[in-house]
Amino acid sequence: MNLVARALQKKTATGERQFPHILGVIYFSYRVPSREEGMPFWFAGDTDPKGDVQVQALQERLRCGWFSYMGEKLGLPVTTFVVKPTS
Repeated sequence: MNLVARALQKKTATGERQFPHILGVIYFSYRVPSREEGMPFWFAGDTDPKGDVQVQALQERLRCGWFSYMGEKLGLPVTTFVVKPTS
């Protein structure tokens, strides 16, 4: 995710964001587990420090759908762990 963040922070020669139309990203994996928990992971982020409500709502709908799908495929309930970044 650090690599994605670095790419999205790039500026043009005039100082504007190089990718202004990318408002959010989602990084998730089923096959490669998270390092500490050893589970599939989902990480959503946005490029606006204030956050875009519509982008966040879309990310939340996608997250709920993905974990619902995973629960059906695995035949097990899927638990969501929310980890807040430390500052």
